[in-house]
Amino acid sequence: MIDTVSIVDPPKSGRVAVQGPSFRYFSGPAGSGDDHFKLVIEGTSSRISGKSSIEVDVTPK
Repeated sequence: MIDTVSIVDPPKSGRVAVQGPSFRYFSGPAGSGDDHFKLVIEGTSSRISGKSSIEVDVTPK
C-alpha cells in the first residue's frame, strides 16, 4: 500500500501534480526542452515499511 508520494527534486521547466498515489507531469511553456524530476514513494507491503525513489527524464518528441 502506498502511503505517500513526495517530490524531492522538482522539474525545472514543467510541473508535477501529485494526487494520492499517482502523479502527472505538465510541460512548461511551449513544451520547452528536456526536463527531469525525482519522486519518493513510501508505503508498506506485508507489514514491512519501505521507501523507493523514481527519477523521470522528460524528452519532447
